[in-house]
Amino acid sequence: MTAHPVLEPLITAGLTAAVRPDGRLAVSPSERITPAVDAHIRAHRAELIAVLAVPTQPQEPLDRPPPEPARSEPAWFAAWMREDDARRIATMAAAMQHKADSKRAHPRGNP
Repeated sequence: MTAHPVLEPLITAGLTAAVRPDGRLAVSPSERITPAVDAHIRAHRAELIAVLAVPTQPQEPLDRPPPEPARSEPAWFAAWMREDDARRIATMAAAMQHKADSKRAHPRGNP
């Protein structure tokens, strides 16, 4: 079974679309909606609602694997997190070394 052509851009983007009980279109997750997909949704809103409002038969597995989930954080953020992790590890190592040196210098806690 293949999806309706109007749904393909949403499926490719890893989005889920449904018609709410009040008749409005719901597309999620919103962070995956690109400007191009948003334009497609706006241009084909009535057709999307018509396709999604029709009761469906149980679906057969798609003939292709699901799309890879999009990374939610930008590359600069991931790089910053790695640098921050390295800084924290170095700080903890220095603190542990200082504590070990302090115990060796003062074995009974007397300064």
